Amino acid sequence: VSDANNVKFNGSFAASDKTIYLVGSGVGSDGNTSGILQKLNTDGSTYYSKSLSSTQPGTPNNYCELVSACKNGTSVYVVGRTKPNASLNNAYNPDILVAKYTENSTGSAANLTWQREFAGISGITRSDIVTDIASVGDNIVIVGYTNTNTTSVYDGFLIYMNSSGDVITKRKITSASYGEKITSVRVDSNNNIFVVGTYSDTNILVSKLYLSGNRLLEDWSKSYSYTGYKFTDVSAVIDEYDQIYVTSCAESISTGDRKVLHFMRLSNVGDIIKSQFNGVSNSSISITP
Repeated sequence: VSDANNVKFNGSFAASDKTIYLVGSGVGSDGNTSGILQKLNTDGSTYYSKSLSSTQPGTPNNYCELVSACKNGTSVYVVGRTKPNASLNNAYNPDILVAKYTENSTGSAANLTWQREFAGISGITRSDIVTDIASVGDNIVIVGYTNTNTTSVYDGFLIYMNSSGDVITKRKITSASYGEKITSVRVDSNNNIFVVGTYSDTNILVSKLYLSGNRLLEDWSKSYSYTGYKFTDVSAVIDEYDQIYVTSCAESISTGDRKVLHFMRLSNVGDIIKSQFNGVSNSSISITP
C-alpha cells in the first residue's frame, strides 16, 4: 500500500491480542527514506509509530525500507533493506537491516533496543535481498536471496540470530544449475522452520529445516511445478495443525498475464492436500507476503 506522499507499507501481522503491526517506508522532505513501524489498536487507532534510519549513509540519500516484522513477548523485530552504496556501485545494493524494539508493559510504547546492518553473504560485490523474519523460540530467523553473479543468478539464504542481535549460524539453499529465491518463512509448533519461494521461477520451492545445536539442517526440500506457469510473490502461513498454506501469483509463460492466484495446502512433510488456481478477470495481481 502506498500513497502520493511517498509513504509505503510492505507488510503487516496481527499479534495474539489482535493488535496490528505495519512496516514500510516514508520519504522525507530532505529526500532520505526511513523505515516505518506502526502499531494499531483493534479499532484502528495508533498505539505508536517509529521511524528507523540506516547507520550507513547512502549517496546521495540515506535509504531504509522495512519489509517484515515479528513479535515475541515484549520484543518486536523488524527487517529491511538499505542502500549504502553510491550510484556507481548500485548493483551492490541492497544490504540487510535487522532491529529490535522493546515494548513497555502495556504495549503502548516501544524503544529501539539494538540495530544491526550487514551484507556480503555471497561476497562484498553482491546484492542481498532480505524478504521475511520469524521468531524461533526466543531467537529469530531472517530469510531472503543473494545475487551470486553467476548464470544461476540467485541463492536463497537463512540467518539465525539470538535475541541480542548476534548471528548464531547461517546457511544457503542452492542448486548447481538454477536460481533460488526465498520469499517467506514460518515456524511450526515444534520450532521447525519452513521457507517458501521459487526454484528457477517455474517451480514453487518449499523447504523444512530444523536446528541441531548451532546448525541449521535441512529435513526436506520439494518443488512444485504446473505446466505453462511461472510463480512470483510466494508466501505461506502455518495453521494450528502444522499444515502449510502456500499462496502465489501464477504468471502465464506464453502471454505474461498475471491474472491467476495459486493456492496449495500441504502436510507437514510437504505432501499436497489441495492445489487450485483462481482466476482474476481484467486486472493484473500481486501478493504482498
